[in-house]
Amino acid sequence: MTNKKHSYPLFFANHDMLEKLSNATASKVLEYRGWQKTAGNYASYLSLVSNDGRVRPNYRLHGTTTGRLSCSDPNLQQIPRQSMKPWDGKLKAAFIPKDGYELWEFDYNQLELRLGAAYAKEEELLEIFQEGRDIFSEMASTLGMSRQDTKTLVYSLNYGAGINRISSVFGVDKERASDIRDNFYTQYPNLRTVSKRAATLARKNGKIKLWSGRYRHFDRPDEQSHKAFNSVIQGGSADIVMHTMIRLDDQVDDAQECRLLLQIHDSVVAEIRKDKVDYYKEKIIKVMEAVEPNFGVRFQVEAKPWYK
Repeated sequence: MTNKKHSYPLFFANHDMLEKLSNATASKVLEYRGWQKTAGNYASYLSLVSNDGRVRPNYRLHGTTTGRLSCSDPNLQQIPRQSMKPWDGKLKAAFIPKDGYELWEFDYNQLELRLGAAYAKEEELLEIFQEGRDIFSEMASTLGMSRQDTKTLVYSLNYGAGINRISSVFGVDKERASDIRDNFYTQYPNLRTVSKRAATLARKNGKIKLWSGRYRHFDRPDEQSHKAFNSVIQGGSADIVMHTMIRLDDQVDDAQECRLLLQIHDSVVAEIRKDKVDYYKEKIIKVMEAVEPNFGVRFQVEAKPWYK
């Protein structure tokens, strides 16, 4: 199963590549993968329900290289946050709170990008965040790209994507991929500077230090140094969330009115008594947005019902 424009078999192409192709064969592969994942992963949740009807996953502190909490048996972190797909679009609705309670999710908006902008002291981005404007729409206008392509590019670069990766994601040749990357760093030069600085430190020391004092070590620093800045912002974001969870436990968690249930990367899920939703929504957002220490960037939290 191949495509004339691309030499790789479509079945082995990643999700972004397949969506970019927008043809019938690629759509069939995506549909097959979607139903396969739903049947293989989510159906098994039924066997993990406790006698009281609750599902209790296991969290691991050392399951990822960047320090994010990982989750298993079942992995509730893999549930799509938002999906219109027939195979997983209604998956969240399968989780039912206690009678008289509602499930609410509180999500940090663009946490890693905000932290990266703070480290880089990229004033244009910091101003957009401070004023609460749409970061990706404004970056798209600056870069001359669509909002979705801009978002894809930002996350790709944050993960240390090189020319080959950008070329594959956008379906362009390497020369065009290089132009796309150069245009980004021309508009936001401080992000290139701080990324190079992190890579240099990783090659020199074999590790990179996060704001919390934790280190990300590299087995092969010369080969892995391009991941250094991603480690700083992804690992640093994970530490922000974990520190925030401690403050939420101290200041918010209440066995009768509001219980913290899940942590999913940059968000937390709470089970709140229906008559207390407005009170705890405001309180949780206030605690989460008051990130400590002060990084010099505004943090923003969005609250929405878990099933939406």
